Amino acid sequence: MALVAQDIYTLEELKSIIGSGVAYRVRLHGVESLEEAITMYRTLDDAVQFRGWACPQLNKLALVAGIAAEVDRVIDELVPSLLEDDENRVLMLLLKNAAWSIRNNGKLVDADAGGIFRVRMHPIANRILKAVRLFLTARSTPTGRRDRLHAIVYDLKIFRESYYLPIP
Repeated sequence: MALVAQDIYTLEELKSIIGSGVAYRVRLHGVESLEEAITMYRTLDDAVQFRGWACPQLNKLALVAGIAAEVDRVIDELVPSLLEDDENRVLMLLLKNAAWSIRNNGKLVDADAGGIFRVRMHPIANRILKAVRLFLTARSTPTGRRDRLHAIVYDLKIFRESYYLPIP
């Protein structure tokens, strides 16, 4: 069976063709936001594995979905736990690892995407790393730690919800 070529720009477009019964060769152009990346990846990966679809950009989308998962983990798990116990060194190291993961996966995506993650995500990852460094060296007050954590969450939420991310 021949695959039908289809350009996809949004999650809604992907959802609109998912139940059609036609096998597609999807050319993915981007993700509306990090919020949609995980859903788009799961939907498209399912179609590739079980419906015979093809998508050359699926690996890049997997990296973007990984970044989205790390951002969600920082926002929903790590920062709230640190706000409760702001001297927990294990949580601080997990936050540091998440920042490096976001940064390194962003570099892999950026190799073909024209630097969008470097421009938008590296400053946030650098702020997280600086905050952890200050926390671990005890050069920050409890109020200063809380303020930095709230600022990091604010920046991550804006990034997660606001930016169109091209998938080369």
